[in-house]
Amino acid sequence: MSNIYVTVSQLNRSIKSVLDRVDEFKDLKITGEISNLKIHQSGHWYFTLKDESSRISAVMFASKAASVSVKVKDGDKVNLVADLSVYEANGNYQLYVQKLEPVGAGNLYLEFEKLKKKLAAEGLFSDTHKIELPKYPLNIGVISAPKGAVVKDIITTTKRRWPYAQITIIPTLVQGQEAAKAIVEALKLADTMNFDVIICGRGGGSIEDLWPFNEEIVARQIYATKTPIVSAVGHETDYTIADFVADVRAPTPTAAAEMVTPNRINILKEISSINAAISNQFLNILKINKTKILTISNKTIFTKPELLYANQRFKLDNLHTKLIKNQALLNNTIKAKVRNYLLKIETSTKSFVELKSNSLRVIVGKLDSLGPSNVLNRGYAILSQNKVALSGIKDINMNLEAEISMKDGKLIVKPIKKG
Repeated sequence: MSNIYVTVSQLNRSIKSVLDRVDEFKDLKITGEISNLKIHQSGHWYFTLKDESSRISAVMFASKAASVSVKVKDGDKVNLVADLSVYEANGNYQLYVQKLEPVGAGNLYLEFEKLKKKLAAEGLFSDTHKIELPKYPLNIGVISAPKGAVVKDIITTTKRRWPYAQITIIPTLVQGQEAAKAIVEALKLADTMNFDVIICGRGGGSIEDLWPFNEEIVARQIYATKTPIVSAVGHETDYTIADFVADVRAPTPTAAAEMVTPNRINILKEISSINAAISNQFLNILKINKTKILTISNKTIFTKPELLYANQRFKLDNLHTKLIKNQALLNNTIKAKVRNYLLKIETSTKSFVELKSNSLRVIVGKLDSLGPSNVLNRGYAILSQNKVALSGIKDINMNLEAEISMKDGKLIVKPIKKG
């Protein structure tokens, strides 16, 4: 037996050297469950890998952890590739992980990343199409499994924060092969029900359990829905395609209820504060206006209102006096003009009557000279029948007596024959 003693460090270093030289301990492919996961600020992952009866420490340095495209958590079953070695500081042997992926989910995560890139390139994740959540929703739709903690938590949280809102549950499958189609139909229905906002989600689970919310048909229906949608799928560390397309992503269903509802207590406090501010402002305005009114009411115009129209009243009296004088002068002037007009009318009338009388006498004289009596005086006679003067033989009616008027009398004759 050798009398040479080695230090603990030397021993651990020797063990490490042996392990590092054995190829069987390199690129080990191991399956296990993650527990006690700790992510250091440096980006290194420290965790324990375990199965039903054993466990081993593991570390994944930041450079390797950056290549893992999914978020892992305690309880996740994973496949990993690692080297076995010894950590000299404490003599513990541990796995130095090179690659890591969830058990049975490798292909799903590849599909997830592929669809995510495709939809992102099409603009389905863009903020430009996202709708702002209403501040005071009164009608909230919840798309989820009808029984379970998700719906219960949403209802409880909503009633506590904003009891004025009505919650309508639209039941749907959230897991399994038919779940994606069921979720699409539920979204279409909810979009016709005039909800102020829709919460769509489920509780936590494996990537297989959450996969319906990674389906393309669900993503496109969320994008097409006109009602604001909050995605609340799984736990805080779970991300689905639905989260990226939705208007808002909530880390949990409970958080979703908090995001879509205001806090009633805070609203009431705010209203009370606003009422107090309005009351104070009103009182200040009232005080200012009261002072203005008092100042104005003490002005001369209100204390001695008669002075306001004193000058006008004096002017009115002067105008009234002038009016009376001018009216008398005007009356005298009008009377004089009337007299002159009457005199002119009288004179003009006399001249006109006299002129017309002379004209009438001349006309009467002419008429008299042309009258029948003057014609008879000149030796002429007038023959008539039935008091109608006859101007020729053709006018004589042989069956009637005729009358011959002369200057000194009349003759009644009987026509015998026209010649």
